[in-house]
Amino acid sequence: MRRFQAYKTKRVLVDGTTVELRQPVFQGRDGAADLVADVTRDARRLLHETLKLCNPSGLTKDPEVAARAAGVPATLFRAVFNQPVSHQALTTVWSKLVLITAGLDASFGLKVYTQTTGTAGFVNKYFPLSRMVRGSPRVSPFSIGGWRIAFGRCSQADGAILRDGYGDAIIRKGEIHISFERLNDPLGPKTLIHEAAHRFANMVDHSYMDQPQGGRAYEVVFRRQGGISAQEALMNADSYAWLAFLAPGASESLSVYDGISGLFH
Repeated sequence: MRRFQAYKTKRVLVDGTTVELRQPVFQGRDGAADLVADVTRDARRLLHETLKLCNPSGLTKDPEVAARAAGVPATLFRAVFNQPVSHQALTTVWSKLVLITAGLDASFGLKVYTQTTGTAGFVNKYFPLSRMVRGSPRVSPFSIGGWRIAFGRCSQADGAILRDGYGDAIIRKGEIHISFERLNDPLGPKTLIHEAAHRFANMVDHSYMDQPQGGRAYEVVFRRQGGISAQEALMNADSYAWLAFLAPGASESLSVYDGISGLFH
């Protein structure tokens, strides 16, 4: 159980939207607002560029033709999703990227903390199903001194209970948390996209991915021994984060897709 933590809030205006920056009282870091604005802009740019590369509209069933038509590097797609480019897989990826992009394009809350462990960011799974709130629109047998017990409702999609990648019902996702140290790092936008995948698209952490030291510029590998299945990769937050972080640069650096196979194992 996490201990209670009081936060102070500062509104950061980013291209017409507001990011509610929350930092622990008496533990705020100078420069956090500027970092949040820069990282948010970079994450949004990467996502929009990746969406263009992954648009499945009008693709044929031929994976190679699909990759060339969409613009997403086929070997990068295989590396992060553990499967070749196909219309079905690309449609799934594109639809999830739309949810992540929409979430970060709107106003959202971001809690920034000082990193003391290996965790660079996280999203609380859900708020409690019941909690005490102030005031009540109607008389409630559970009212105590102006407070009442509010019962949450499971999030639904098309009448069905929305569940995360592990099958657990979603009540309501908590806010995105990212450490100050990770915001002040080249991987800051990737981490924001990763956490937004949890927050807005119900992604889970089947496996994390790394760039090997001394490896090729766009090489990424699954950290879990033996990798993960193609189906798991389609629900893996880090797969989407690395795709958005790398795809625009990989695409821009290559004018001929025939030469891309040399970039990856």
